[in-house]
Amino acid sequence: MNIAFTSDLSGIGGGETFLINLIECVPKETNKIILFCNSDGDLVRILSKKGIKVYIVNFLNKKSVIKNVISIRKTLKEEKIEIIHSNGLLTSILFCIAGIGVIRNNYWTCHGQWYVLNRLTRKALKVCNKTIFCVSKACEKNLNSMGIDNTIVSNLGIPVSMYHDADKGSLRAELDIDKDTFVIATIGRFQIIKGQLKGVKAVERLIREKKKIKYLLVGDNVFGSSMDERYKNEVAEYIRKAGLEGEVLMLGERRDVKNIYKNIDLLLIPSDNESFGMVAAEALAAETPIISTPNDGVSEILENNPLMIAKENNEESLYLALKRFMEDVQVRQSLKEFEHTKWNKYDIERITKIYMKHFKG
Repeated sequence: MNIAFTSDLSGIGGGETFLINLIECVPKETNKIILFCNSDGDLVRILSKKGIKVYIVNFLNKKSVIKNVISIRKTLKEEKIEIIHSNGLLTSILFCIAGIGVIRNNYWTCHGQWYVLNRLTRKALKVCNKTIFCVSKACEKNLNSMGIDNTIVSNLGIPVSMYHDADKGSLRAELDIDKDTFVIATIGRFQIIKGQLKGVKAVERLIREKKKIKYLLVGDNVFGSSMDERYKNEVAEYIRKAGLEGEVLMLGERRDVKNIYKNIDLLLIPSDNESFGMVAAEALAAETPIISTPNDGVSEILENNPLMIAKENNEESLYLALKRFMEDVQVRQSLKEFEHTKWNKYDIERITKIYMKHFKG
């Protein structure tokens, strides 16, 4: 098959990471793959280095819709594309229109459970997409509630062995963290919805109780948003004013995330909302304990385990969940047993087979 993937974003978030994982796992000997990306960026560079042909088209520019449709259609013909898969809602409609009479089928992966769609958009999604892959049950439930029923739940996937078999690397030595220090990390882009400030305030309470902790904030403003940059600066300023620079470390983006999971004692996910939660799947594969807010996606990954999910989405509940984990050996053992049986649940090879089965159908 000749498959075109599309991405609205070129920074590396969870959806883009999954797209890389999916493209890498599609058998290349029997399939040709190209990518359409709305702008240049890390996603384009990563996939280009892997030999994927990339077309950069500003298809989100409303002023150039007709021009873009013509350009995209020409490329689809030249590349003899049969299947289109989009990560963006409106993009899936746009590419379906561009591919009328050229492509065989069009697909969309829904990454959000918050959509409120008008009647025309709902109709277009049903008509344009043969199948809509939903990254969680919450995403499917939301679409179904609006009458969009050509859906299946297909979680995001990761190369589980990469995380499960990773070595520790040298992070603790690099940061001069001794073996007796309890290390917590939050991994993700800086964005208000990701809740890093909430996480800092929860961990701060444990630090004030004289617990020996290092809290690592791994990630950056990956999409270049001015709002996200202000939030990152707000978090940094809070850390400075609270005198936590020695205990809370902002590490920026890292290329050794798989090793970081093996160096930390706990992954903290303080997000206000997650439609799935790639970091939870990665930590699960590494068998790294997780404490999370009660958001839809991560709660689903953790099977609503009350030992791993705070009662409420606030600083107080996160603090209590963290404190319980640190002080109760039975809680830690229970989490260890849970993760040991679930580590390979989100294997990208299994999930790629789901996509390919539908692409061939």
